[in-house]
Amino acid sequence: MLNFKNELEKRKFIFHPEQTLDWRVSKSLAELDCSLKSHIISDIKDLSLLIAEIHALDFQQELILTLVNEHLNTAKEEIENELFDHGFVRSYIDYHYYTYDKLYDNQKFTLGSFRFLGNTQDTQDSLIWLKENRDLHMDMLRESGARSDAHTYRYVWACNFIREGDTVIDCASGLGYGGYLLSNLSKAQRVYGLDICQDSVNYSNTIYGNSELSYQQYDLDLLDKLNTPRVDTITSFETIEHLRNYENFFKFCTTNLKPDGRLVLSVPYLWVDETGKDPNPFHFHEFDWNKFKTLIESYGFMIEKRFAQTAPGGFKLLDAARTYSELSPSQGEFETEWIIVVATPNLTNPMWAKINRDLSYENPQYSSNYLPSYIDFANGMDSPWLHRQVVQVGQRIEDKKLRSSYALELLNSDTSLQNRLLLNTIVSYAEDEHTQKWLDDSLALLDEAEKAKPSGFTLRWLISLRFSLGSYFYSTGNFAEAEKQFCILEGYKIERFCSLLVTKTAQSSLYLALILLSRGLKEKSHYHLTLAKSKVLEASEAIYHELKNGRDNNAPFLWTELAEIIDLGDSINRFILALDGANIGKNKLTIANILNSRRFGLFDLSEKLKLLNSRIDSHQVDQVLRIIDINMIKKIKLIQPKKIAFWGISALSNHLESSLKEYIGDNYFFIDSNPDKHASSFTKTIMTPLEAYKEHPDLIIICSITSADAIKNQIPKNIKSLSISISE
Repeated sequence: MLNFKNELEKRKFIFHPEQTLDWRVSKSLAELDCSLKSHIISDIKDLSLLIAEIHALDFQQELILTLVNEHLNTAKEEIENELFDHGFVRSYIDYHYYTYDKLYDNQKFTLGSFRFLGNTQDTQDSLIWLKENRDLHMDMLRESGARSDAHTYRYVWACNFIREGDTVIDCASGLGYGGYLLSNLSKAQRVYGLDICQDSVNYSNTIYGNSELSYQQYDLDLLDKLNTPRVDTITSFETIEHLRNYENFFKFCTTNLKPDGRLVLSVPYLWVDETGKDPNPFHFHEFDWNKFKTLIESYGFMIEKRFAQTAPGGFKLLDAARTYSELSPSQGEFETEWIIVVATPNLTNPMWAKINRDLSYENPQYSSNYLPSYIDFANGMDSPWLHRQVVQVGQRIEDKKLRSSYALELLNSDTSLQNRLLLNTIVSYAEDEHTQKWLDDSLALLDEAEKAKPSGFTLRWLISLRFSLGSYFYSTGNFAEAEKQFCILEGYKIERFCSLLVTKTAQSSLYLALILLSRGLKEKSHYHLTLAKSKVLEASEAIYHELKNGRDNNAPFLWTELAEIIDLGDSINRFILALDGANIGKNKLTIANILNSRRFGLFDLSEKLKLLNSRIDSHQVDQVLRIIDINMIKKIKLIQPKKIAFWGISALSNHLESSLKEYIGDNYFFIDSNPDKHASSFTKTIMTPLEAYKEHPDLIIICSITSADAIKNQIPKNIKSLSISISE
């Protein structure tokens, strides 16, 4: 698979590869064409000389400067402040790797990219204006330190909740840095910044504006009409405490947010002095959690996420560390500096229910006029606004308990057959246990749906609910009821909706094969497996036809789904081969291993850790990491090593480095077969395996899931090693 050798190679690709100059080699900018976009790479030891030469030229297009630190022990703030004073601003790219709680003051500079604003008088004037108005206006991409880190991180974090193709409004956008981060780091198609101050709007458009990002003057207290349709996401950080009537902000949201939209906002938490009032003269209100939560919910929003953030240097928690902690929305008051929430409209609320009924559906991810039926939500679903809220993986409400309780709320207010099937399916997948009443009601609903001769999305949700119930009955040992559901599923004509449903029908045949094999009925088991294999082949051919006809332009997920279906076919085929073997007793173990080794569709630790690296919080990830931490701490306490090495550089090794810090101190290093690949963006020592063995570590922690056995065999017998364990 093609990949980039290191971070510098990646940045060469991102920033104008047609004109990249490595100053470390050439020591001259003479060969650059100033009429083209340019990218310069340099070591920080040459910075002053390089800045002088840059200022001597007239760059007419964007110039990006990427700096590396190969030798000097120079603080990040020192480098940044020199660049800010000479007309540079931070590039978004460094924030792609932002880990807030690992930042600290006087941190060594390692790698960073900066955008040159040019030699113009406007650039100089903007810097003078910033310094003169710093008490009221701050561009956090031209500031260094903890407060800058805190404000920029909220925007970086918010990117995780912006979905493919979203249009975003950033309320109280200030000097525009937040809109710039949202526009470049998220999947947003368009970002609008709104601010009351015309000077701020002018600055933002000059420094950050482009065809996909613009800023305009707007007073939230006046609630003027915007000349834009309803948007998908509204962000607003430290806004409502500045409004004389904060209710106006929420009226703005109900007028300008779609029914499946998201609201990401924050307030200072109890910024009060001994008088009980906020000493900031520009703040008109103080908020604790109960007041903030009540206000959000009073406008028909559900709170999906709640976070608490701290940073050093503020008047309230002067010496606090940089922390960003998730809290349950149901938890009470919690001492912090800022509260941040993600919320979405509750469509059972009368106001939002009316908007849900009256507003024409639009999904920016699927906006073509020629959509296949399986993604034509506007014409196929009774309540299409529910799709992004509770159905679409990666976009829906993440907390499955909240999804389930919301679905139950909606069930009490909706009588549509299709919606009842959809919502019962959401509940069935979210809950580990079900009441007998719920099971009886769901079975009755399936019977009702069969009589209606369903098609389209009604058939899709009928199949999904029946499969979920069959799987539940199988897992609880009710094989007779499970067999009944899987037999019905095996007979569905999925091509009436979409061949992707073969993951349900073919797996039903697989389940039937297992049930029959447990009764010793090998031939009947074989029949269902052969039928499943045939279904997979038919579905694969149909999806291949879709791809050949360009359907992946509108439905790119077809490739991933095809991979999962092929993987299912592989498992079925190996099951058949094992079943055909002479020793069926012995081969049952082989069959079990086959079913446990599917590559797609199952919880995969390494994939979830990639989400952790991009700051997408996951309950499953947290649970698995907690188990890993507990097991690792137990073993380290027993071994009591004085020197440790982490084999592998990844999200997992970064996590372990942080969680084990208390127990291992600073006497550790990393092992990688290619240290140069990480050197430019890594502060800790990295060694090759042979170099590491000469250091005689007491313990090597193997931070690879898939290659642990192979790595363990390389380690000398006199060095202890630990692999990752996720069994409690």
